Amino acid sequence: MGTKEKELYPIFRGGAWEAEIVRAKLMDAGIVSMVKDDAIPVLTSQYLNPQSVIVLVSEEDVTFAKQLLEEKSE
Repeated sequence: MGTKEKELYPIFRGGAWEAEIVRAKLMDAGIVSMVKDDAIPVLTSQYLNPQSVIVLVSEEDVTFAKQLLEEKSE
């Protein structure tokens, strides 16, 4: 029997260091996430898109993850 692949949904887009903070916060709450960099580096380009990193979670975690990220830090 094969396993069904789960679809992943973006819940955050930003810079690399911001995405890692988001991923760590989700991990602390028990949510598995994936960080994906959408930047396609061009050798002649001096700049990369600072909003190119996306944090993805599975469908069943989308609502809780968004609520968690909307909470204000104390």
